[in-house]
Amino acid sequence: MAVSGLPGSILGSHVPSEATPGTSWLARALAATGLGTFFILSPLLLILATGWDWMVGSLFALVGVTLVYTLLVVGQHTRHLDLPIAVALQRLQFPGLRRLVLVANWAGMAPEVMSAVAILSIGLALFGQPSDAWLVSMSIMLRPVARLLKDVCQLSRPTATQLVVRRIPKTASFPSAHVLAMTLVSGSLAFVLARAVEQPVVSLVCWVGAGLVLLVVGVSRVHVGAHWPSDVLGGYLWGACLLLLLVQIHARML
Repeated sequence: MAVSGLPGSILGSHVPSEATPGTSWLARALAATGLGTFFILSPLLLILATGWDWMVGSLFALVGVTLVYTLLVVGQHTRHLDLPIAVALQRLQFPGLRRLVLVANWAGMAPEVMSAVAILSIGLALFGQPSDAWLVSMSIMLRPVARLLKDVCQLSRPTATQLVVRRIPKTASFPSAHVLAMTLVSGSLAFVLARAVEQPVVSLVCWVGAGLVLLVVGVSRVHVGAHWPSDVLGGYLWGACLLLLLVQIHARML
């Protein structure tokens, strides 16, 4: 579907209020903060019992940034930036873009991809790498966290009056579950591969590859009108928090 036909006046408008009737943004923001504390800060306190290092400090800082960002999004303080960025991304055109977007949207939550990752984790366990197997398997098992966050934040997706929307999923918008899931899976696979090879060049390739996959998935979610850019950034942040938490626990399993 062509994007060039988007009305220019839409750039000057603001996204309508997305609060669920009867539920204040403050109540939803506090609930999201509580959920984040439960899933991230509680296990992190257990990690602190084994010592403090710069990685733990970085994780604490990232969790803080993520919670503040979530409060801003739920409070509608970022939506004035969403529309112009989303329109610009939807106007992107280059050969092969449509196929790339379709593949990225499929891979983000495809059962086949997740099944392949599950088989890989079983293989790692069978070949004497139980900690790596645990990390990879947990990257799949934590996917439902995105749904819990969506249910708590209760933000609506773009509509056909705001963007070119190919299909509107039934779940809420923030954060992007595709992006959160791929952040966990791509990050855990890159970590395991880089650790197994132990060569700087190969490690760099693994992490750059994972970053490119995440970039394509994130842009594709906005390009098809399934998410706002703030949803995608939220998926990156929440996924990174969970990934770093898993890495910290993994390091203490060795």
